[in-house]
Amino acid sequence: MASFLSSTRRRRRARTTNRRPRGHQPRHLEQLEPRRLFVADILISELLASNSGGLRDGDGDTSDWIELYNTTDQAIDLHGYHLSDDISDLTKWTFPADSVIAPHSTVLVFASGKDVAGLIGELHANFRLNAAREYLGLIAPDGTTVVHQYAPDYGEQQTNVSFGVAMASTTQVLVDDDSPMRYLIPSSGADDATWNEPGFDDSTWALASAGIGYESSPGGNNDYTSLIDATVPSNTRTAYTRFAFAVEDAAAFDTLTLSMIYDDGFVAYLNGVFVASASAPSNPAWNSTSAGANRGDDVVLSAYVDFDVTDHLDALRNGDNVLAIHALNQSPSSDMLMIPRLTGSDFGLFEPVITGFFASPTPNAPNGPAYIGLVEDTSFSVDRGFYDSPFDVEITTPTAGASIVYTLDGSAPAVDADLNIINGTPYTSPITITGTTNLRAAAFKPGYLPTNVDTQTYIFTSDVVQQTQQSALAAGWPSSWGNRSADYGLDPDVVGPNDRFGGIYVAAIDESLKAIPSISITLDRDDFVGPSGIYSNVTREGVDWERAASAELIFPDGSTGFQIDAGIRIHGAASRSLSKKNGL
Repeated sequence: MASFLSSTRRRRRARTTNRRPRGHQPRHLEQLEPRRLFVADILISELLASNSGGLRDGDGDTSDWIELYNTTDQAIDLHGYHLSDDISDLTKWTFPADSVIAPHSTVLVFASGKDVAGLIGELHANFRLNAAREYLGLIAPDGTTVVHQYAPDYGEQQTNVSFGVAMASTTQVLVDDDSPMRYLIPSSGADDATWNEPGFDDSTWALASAGIGYESSPGGNNDYTSLIDATVPSNTRTAYTRFAFAVEDAAAFDTLTLSMIYDDGFVAYLNGVFVASASAPSNPAWNSTSAGANRGDDVVLSAYVDFDVTDHLDALRNGDNVLAIHALNQSPSSDMLMIPRLTGSDFGLFEPVITGFFASPTPNAPNGPAYIGLVEDTSFSVDRGFYDSPFDVEITTPTAGASIVYTLDGSAPAVDADLNIINGTPYTSPITITGTTNLRAAAFKPGYLPTNVDTQTYIFTSDVVQQTQQSALAAGWPSSWGNRSADYGLDPDVVGPNDRFGGIYVAAIDESLKAIPSISITLDRDDFVGPSGIYSNVTREGVDWERAASAELIFPDGSTGFQIDAGIRIHGAASRSLSKKNGL
């Protein structure tokens, strides 16, 4: 996002293309005939009509927003242009003076209803957007000429799903894990001021390729050894690295992304210009160490972490370039790793222009390929709750041609880019529920944005009472969590065959379990108690140790509760220790 929300993202050109974006999203885009138009000078390139927890305006509000895109090679003064959500009042809101949109760039208008000049130069229209569907148009200063519009309306919208103009993209890898690298373990600060500059002489430095680091426990879980080409001594705290690469046309890129695998921190420079950092001190020096908490090895290896460095595109040059990265480590530490990937992407409009939906809104940044429609939410014939006898559940979606995928093990249904199932079972007939079950389902259709994952938990109290260590292990639950033996089931001293209370609680346990509401937390078993699970690594903290989950409130009397998708982490300080608890 640019520093000024009403300012622009640079270098977004209005090239047109017949290319199709990669992935399954663009399939059948030709169906969208009513949403095709030819390129105008200014497009309403993206809108978000229901913003919940996304981009905030200067007042801290999650207002709806409208993005305009200048497709031309000239700056356009928007003073006197109008935006309207009412076809009978085309001059509903007028751009103020000094509203200039640069060539091939964007301007953002908050549809907040505030009609004021917001903080840091924001623009606020005097209307809000209607997610149920409504007209939206950009009108020329004469008050009648339509520059671009969504008419009769832009269609029904979903929360946090934006709508707008699709763009095709190509990506060039500039630096990768097999790129040549010069590196040095500095012993003084003699080169601190110049080592990251493009003209610095690194000919005496060691030559290798990424990654760089060390592994003190080869052969163990999450071993870094196979990823390391440049091995440095154990307990190395800091390393300077330089990656030389060439660019034929630096102006061809619209975005620049630095993707990193790192343990534990880094500072990155492009041709001497700072572009990104993580877990780094404010003034890194030759003997600096990582400033953040140790990252778990499994988190490090799980995926590259992307850093949007598009704001530093001006640092990229035609010809020779240098990406310099200061790798940082905790001290002492059992391992260290740093692998970079630098990619540049360019975007172009389809001709005719195609519009659709975006799962990830991109205010003041290039759009990606678009979905042509939304799969409507799934419905279940039986709602979450407590049950004591088997029943059948039907799952439906109103969207014709959509396929439903479900799971019964707590994991989320998933498909690949071609909609082949990679996790779950295709729904073909009602599902028979005979015991406590976490039923999760999602619906998919080629070219359409799939539904979210819906979750329904059905609790049979007889299952809860009868759960034992043996039955849990037989169902695939692990025998230990980290270094602690697992313990499943109710306390046998209370409800066991030879309980200590003469059976008085055994007779009442079913009703006792329904005396108060229940919370059902559903997530992938490995995310919970697997090697990388939060319950197996209770001392880990931060966003790296948050896992996706579903939370349901279930009332025993059948009253309506709720279900919400959430993130779950271990909470506490000393109480995190597994020695404090071992029951589940």
